[in-house]
Amino acid sequence: MKKVLVALAVVLGVTFSSIAQTGKIGHINSQELMQLMPEAAAVRTELEAHAAKLETQMNTMKSEYEGLIRDYQANETTWSELIRDSKAKEINDLEGRLQVFQQSAQQDLTQKEQSLIEPIIKKAQDAIDTVAKANGYDYVFDTSTGAVLVFPDGDNMLGLVKKHLGII
Repeated sequence: MKKVLVALAVVLGVTFSSIAQTGKIGHINSQELMQLMPEAAAVRTELEAHAAKLETQMNTMKSEYEGLIRDYQANETTWSELIRDSKAKEINDLEGRLQVFQQSAQQDLTQKEQSLIEPIIKKAQDAIDTVAKANGYDYVFDTSTGAVLVFPDGDNMLGLVKKHLGII
């Protein structure tokens, strides 16, 4: 096992050493870039508005649920067993619909975010590709992913990509 780890370290060291000698290396924080893009603010605004609509609907359902509970508690002693059972079933049904709505709303919000952010990701990636090619970068590491804990000396391309996108 020890021999395998040593061999792997040697191979990785040689690989990264050869990359550094043969190619120009750059790095960029893609998350920072995307936050600086003007489209990101529009996405945040649209997502907040969509989330507010979902929250309003959820609050309406919660208010209805709480009203049913209050009505049940206030009148259960005066109702017949049939009415109590009917009201209890109504409360349970609404509680189930609330849970389903909450789960569906979270999925809907996630899908909405994904559909809105996809064009921004593509635009950022296209800009990074264009700048990398124009400036002779063979390798570009994304420092925002956490996958690159240590990276060799290279050029931070954020300024170049911002300039390409017209972001000041």
